[in-house]
Amino acid sequence: MKVVHIYAESNTENFRCIDRGVGYVLELVTNKATYTRENFWLKTGTYNEAILSAFNEALERMTEKCEIHLHTQNKFLLNMIGSPTQALWEKSGFRNSKGKEIANADLWKEFAKVADGHKITTEEGIHSYYRWMQEQMDRL
Repeated sequence: MKVVHIYAESNTENFRCIDRGVGYVLELVTNKATYTRENFWLKTGTYNEAILSAFNEALERMTEKCEIHLHTQNKFLLNMIGSPTQALWEKSGFRNSKGKEIANADLWKEFAKVADGHKITTEEGIHSYYRWMQEQMDRL
């Protein structure tokens, strides 16, 4: 199984709904070479919404099932992805215990769809693409 790393960042960690730069780098390392694809864009939304959107777009590019490592500074998303809470959301139709639709339910539904069949792990911390990604978003 191929191992792919997806790095998603925003140019601000402000949690309010604001205009922000967002982007991802998708990386595949083989014995022969390292292959990357990336995309950066402006988005109006919350920090969680921006990072989840970046993960979704990167995962949509996958053409086969892989072991995928998701990297971001967003601790909430890292804690939720693969957690029992995420599994409960999926079973409940992305509703909370009071029956109300969760925040960003559409993005979580999409994530469940595009992540299906992949082996997903999450990793926190500054990564090798972090500064470069910030520079790219500052140019938007």
